[in-house]
Amino acid sequence: MVCLDRSLVGRQDMPRLPDGYTIRAQRDHADVAGRASAHRAAFGSTRITTERHARMRETWPYRPELDLIAVSPDSDVVAYCQGWYDEVNGVGAFEPVGTHPGHRRLGLARAVCTAVMHAFSDAGGHRAIVYSRGDAGYPVPKRLYESMGFTACTRTHTYVGRPAA
Repeated sequence: MVCLDRSLVGRQDMPRLPDGYTIRAQRDHADVAGRASAHRAAFGSTRITTERHARMRETWPYRPELDLIAVSPDSDVVAYCQGWYDEVNGVGAFEPVGTHPGHRRLGLARAVCTAVMHAFSDAGGHRAIVYSRGDAGYPVPKRLYESMGFTACTRTHTYVGRPAA
């Protein structure tokens, strides 16, 4: 994993969304269900259910204005960026970020991440961070964040020992 960060000084312009797409905070149960469904599709995982996402929204330090969704012209939640903000240090973190496979390569992840960075800045933040796989086997997220001005600030390495003889 690699931790990437960037300054929030000098607001980044919002990318233009494809026609009919919007970015907003979740408003109701349908949005919560759509956000959970988009996560399952983005990551091929069944872990995030509507109920689990709803419970997470009730825990501290969750802030709904930092959990933004991209909505398609058909009113489906198709991308999202959940932000977590540390008021003491003025740092916001993205976790998780995802885009439904059928809506990738439209600039939605960039747009929703940029919107969350604006929200961090509006809350008084001065830095944003995101953790991403940093290996060649999964390069797309890291390339996205780097194209948005993020740079690597630290990295984790996993060492695997040889089995005992």
